[in-house]
Amino acid sequence: MKRRGLSIGARLLLFSSVLLALPWLGYRYIEEMKQFLLQGQEEAQTLAVRAVATVLHDRPEWFDVTESAGDTWLAQNALYAYPIDSSIQIDGYASDWGKVLERKKHYGPESTVYTRSGELAGSVAFDLVLGERGEFIYGFVRVTDAQRVYRHPGYRSLDRSDHLRLAWFGAAGVMRRIVLVTEGPGTVSAYEVEANWRYPTTGEALPVRGEWQERGRGFDVEFRIPAEWLRYPQRFGVSVVDVDDAGERPIEAVVATVPKAWSQDLNRLIVRSPELERIIQGLGRSDARICVVDRYGRVRAVLGGQGTAGDLCADTDRIGQELFQDALDGRQNVLHRHDARTGEHLIVAAHPIYAGDQVMGTVLLEKNSARILDLQRDTLSHAALATFAVLMLVVAGLLSFGAWLAFRIRRLKRAAGAAIDADGRIVQDALHIDRAAGDDLGDLSRGISSLLARLKRYIGFLETVPRTLRHEILNPVNTISMTLQTLSRRAGGETAALVKSAQQATRQLELIVNSLTEAAHIEDALKQDAPAVFDLAELVREYVANSAQLNAGANLVYDGPPAGVYARGSDVRIAQLMDKVKDNALDFARNGSPIRFVLEKNCDWVNLSVRNQGPRVPGHVLEALFAGMAPHRPTTEGRPHLGMGLFIAHRIAEHHGGQLQVTNRQHPSGVDVTLRIPLTTSTPNPSPPSQSPT
Repeated sequence: MKRRGLSIGARLLLFSSVLLALPWLGYRYIEEMKQFLLQGQEEAQTLAVRAVATVLHDRPEWFDVTESAGDTWLAQNALYAYPIDSSIQIDGYASDWGKVLERKKHYGPESTVYTRSGELAGSVAFDLVLGERGEFIYGFVRVTDAQRVYRHPGYRSLDRSDHLRLAWFGAAGVMRRIVLVTEGPGTVSAYEVEANWRYPTTGEALPVRGEWQERGRGFDVEFRIPAEWLRYPQRFGVSVVDVDDAGERPIEAVVATVPKAWSQDLNRLIVRSPELERIIQGLGRSDARICVVDRYGRVRAVLGGQGTAGDLCADTDRIGQELFQDALDGRQNVLHRHDARTGEHLIVAAHPIYAGDQVMGTVLLEKNSARILDLQRDTLSHAALATFAVLMLVVAGLLSFGAWLAFRIRRLKRAAGAAIDADGRIVQDALHIDRAAGDDLGDLSRGISSLLARLKRYIGFLETVPRTLRHEILNPVNTISMTLQTLSRRAGGETAALVKSAQQATRQLELIVNSLTEAAHIEDALKQDAPAVFDLAELVREYVANSAQLNAGANLVYDGPPAGVYARGSDVRIAQLMDKVKDNALDFARNGSPIRFVLEKNCDWVNLSVRNQGPRVPGHVLEALFAGMAPHRPTTEGRPHLGMGLFIAHRIAEHHGGQLQVTNRQHPSGVDVTLRIPLTTSTPNPSPPSQSPT
C-alpha cells in the first residue's frame, strides 16, 4: 500500500518550525531593547565617573606620586591594610580574621636580609596580613620555624631569641623600632629599641598588644598598634628574626618584608584614605559603587554599592588590570562584566585622574542592570503572556501527538511480540494493528506482516522436509536392502565384501532419516505426553544397569540414592534424554575410564550429571551445542552424527521446566553434562511403573 499521509518526521518538523519561530522573534525584540537601554546606561555612567574624576584632579598627596626607580619598586610592593568589618580579639588565633586571612602575603628565602651562614635562609619564612579597624592597625604573622627559642630572663639583650621587629617612620621622619618578644606562648612584650635592635631605649610601656601561640612547625603572632603612628608618611616594615641555638643564641637569619637591596627603606603602607571618601561622600549612589584606585591598582577609597551585586574593589588591595589599564593610558573606558553568582550584567565606567599631565589614578563606577531588566519585564509582560499562551497550545499539541505516537508504538510492539511464541514458532503471519495507517508506523506494520508471512512459509517448508524425506527415501532404501540381502546369499568372495559395504551405507542412510524425523517431531511428541510423577532415582539406577549390560565394553557407574527422588514429567522422555547424553559420553570417553551418572538434590531442584573423562569441548563449540544440525564430533562405528542428539535432549529438558548445561573439567580432563529439573513433593500412583527404555 502507498503512503496516504504525512510521515512522522514531517509532522514533527511542521510543529517544530511553528514552535521555534515564536521564541526567535521574541529574542530579537528583547535583544534590540536591551542594547538600547544598555547604551543609555553607559552614557549616564560615563558622565558620572567624569564628574568624580574632575573633583579629584591635581591632588597628588592622596596618591603618593613618585618618580625614582627605588620608590616605584617600594610602591608596587606596598603593604595593604584591609578594612575589617568585625572586631578582632588579640589572642594569637586567626579564627576571627575571616576572608581577610586569604589575602596574606608570603615572605621566604627571597626576602632574606641577613644569614649567619651567608646563604639564603631556607628554614624560616612567614606569612603576613594587615587590617585596619577604627584607631588601630592589626597584624597577623604566621612563622614557619622548626626550632623555637624563647627569651631567657637572664639576658638583657633582646636579640637572643626568636622575635618580631616592627619599624616605621614617625612624623619627624625618624625611624622608630619595636621588638615583640616573649618568654613562652602567651602575651608578648613590646620594647622600643635602638638602631641595633638589641637594647630598649626606655622602660616605658607601649600601647601595643600582642599574643604568641605555638603551631606545629612554627608559631603565630597577632598584634595591634595605634593607627596614628603610621599616618604619615605611611612607611612600615615587619621582620622575623630566627635563633636556633638555645645555648649560644646567635641570630641565624632575618627575613623581612623588604629584601636586602632595600633594607634601608620600608614598605609603603596603603590605608583607605578618609579624605578621599569624605570628598566623594556626596557623590555616592545606593545603586552604584564608586572606587578610586592608584596607578598600581590599589584601592584608595570605596563608596556606595548597597544596591549592586558586583564585587568591584571589595576587600582587596588590587583589582584586575583590564578594568583600569585604558584609563592609565589616558583613555576613558566602559566595560561589561557578568556576575557568576547572581547572573546579573554589570557595567563599569573608568576615567583617569590627573596631576598635571601625569595620570595618578583612576575612578571606577560600577552599576548593575537591575533597572533595565525591570523595565524589560514591564514592557514585555503583555507580549510574554500572549507568547506563553501560544507556546502552551503548541506544547500541548506536541505532547498529545507524542503520547498518541508512543501508544501506537507500544501497541505495535505487543502485537509483534505475540506473533511468535516462546519457542520461536510463528503463530500469526500478519499484524492487524495500524495495517491501514498511511504513515511510517503503517509502513512498519505492513513490513513486519510481510516478513512474518515469508518466514512462516519458509518454516513450514522446512518442517515438511523430514516427513517427505522419510516417505520418499525409505521406500527405495528398503528395496535396495532387500536386493542386497538376496545378493549377499548368492555372492561370494570380493562381491560379498562389496555387498556388505553397500548394506552398511544403507543402514547409515536409514539412521539419518530417522534422526531428522525424530528432531522434526519432538515438539509434537512432547505436547502429546501426559505428565506424571515418577521416581527419578530409581529410573536412573535401572537405566544405568540396563545400559551396562547392552554396552559390555563400557564402564557405566551410578552415584546417587537408590530411590525416593520424585519429579513430574515423562520418564520415557528422561530416558530418551539420557540415551542422547550417554551416546556422546561413550564416543568421547577414554578407553576403560568410568562414565558416572551422579544424582544430587539441591533444595527444590535435582541435578543429574553425566561425567566422562576425555577431551574437553572447545569454547566456541560450547555456544552452539544445542543448535541442531551442527555436528562437533567425528563419525564413529559407521554411524553418522548430525548434531541432533543434544538438540533433542535440550528440548526435553526445557519441556520439564529445567535446563541442560555442558561444562568442561580440568582435573581430570573431561566433560560434565548436567540436567537440572524441579523436584516434586508428590509420590507416584500405586499403578505398575512403566518400563524404562534403554
